[in-house]
Amino acid sequence: MTKQIFISILACTVIFLLGRNVYGQDDKKTVAVIPAEGKSVNEEIKNGITNGLEEGVYKSGGYKLLARGEAFAKALTEMKFQESGVVADNQLIQFGHALGANMVCYASVDKYSDELFRISYRMIDVAFGPFS
Repeated sequence: MTKQIFISILACTVIFLLGRNVYGQDDKKTVAVIPAEGKSVNEEIKNGITNGLEEGVYKSGGYKLLARGEAFAKALTEMKFQESGVVADNQLIQFGHALGANMVCYASVDKYSDELFRISYRMIDVAFGPFS
């Protein structure tokens, strides 16, 4: 549980800082957060990362969070993110286009041991490609 809290706080901080520094308050972009993926990582940790990202987008004030729903689930299924385990930037861009999002946020987590995880975040601008 402590790990989940830390992960959620970290995710919120990352998105909060990006929201404040990349776009001004008058230019809010719509962001779709894709469920986190990871091998050898339980669903509780992946859900904690995803929820943390969504919370960060929502609380940042710099973005509008794209609500999940039927269209979101359909786009996830069509892109087959869950089956591949590897997500390319062009898949994220296609996903964003399918939902009408300006940006897509994605996280993956790798478990190295019971105490060590590596979390990678990617934020893709649907019109221009990944941030450097």
